[in-house]
Amino acid sequence: MILPRVADTTSIAAPAAGMIMYNQNAKAPNFYNGSRWNTVNDPSSGYVPLNGLMTYTVTGTSVGGIAYETGVLSGIDFSQFSFFNVAVSGGSYQGSNLQKADSLGFYKEFDGNTIPFKRAHLGGNVLPAIEIDQYLSNGTKTFSIKLSNVLISSQISFISEKTGKLTERYTFTTVTVGYKDWINNKSFSYNTIARTFGVY
Repeated sequence: MILPRVADTTSIAAPAAGMIMYNQNAKAPNFYNGSRWNTVNDPSSGYVPLNGLMTYTVTGTSVGGIAYETGVLSGIDFSQFSFFNVAVSGGSYQGSNLQKADSLGFYKEFDGNTIPFKRAHLGGNVLPAIEIDQYLSNGTKTFSIKLSNVLISSQISFISEKTGKLTERYTFTTVTVGYKDWINNKSFSYNTIARTFGVY
C-alpha cells in the first residue's frame, strides 16, 4: 500500500478528519484530527502526537498598533524551581528568603502573533495576560494556565525537525501565574512578587 503523497499537507484545502497522507517534507505519515495535522513518526523517536489541541490567547488589543490573534501551540515546556534571592556574608544564603518560581515557555509556528510578539520583546512591552488552554480531541477544555503582567524574556526561531516549518520558542517572566483544572473544577493563582495565593 502506498499512501497519497504531498510535499506540504497545508496545501490540502479542506482535509477531512481522519485523512492520512504521506508528508514528503517531514518524511512521515500525517493524519488530520479535525483541527490540525499531526505527524506519526517511528516510536523510537520519542515523539508523541498531541491528543487534542492547545491554543493561546493574548489579552490586549495590540502592541504598537499591531493586533494579536488567538493562536495554536505546538507544545509547551514547564518547570518549577527554587532559589535563594538574598545572599548574606560568607557566601551562604538566608533560608527564609527561599523563593519558588515557575518557568514556562511555548512553541508555535510562525503565525499572526509573530510580528507583535517580536515588537513586544524588543520594546520591553508588558502583555496584560496570556492564557494557554488544552483541549481533548472532542473539544472538551481540560486545563488552563494564565500568565498576567507578562514580559517576553527570550525568543528563538528554528526549523522544526518534525514539520520542516519555521517555529518559535518563547519564554516569559510573569508577575502572576494561574492554573485551572476544568475537569475537576480546581484552580488557584500565585503572585510571584507578593508571594500570595489568589483565585484563577
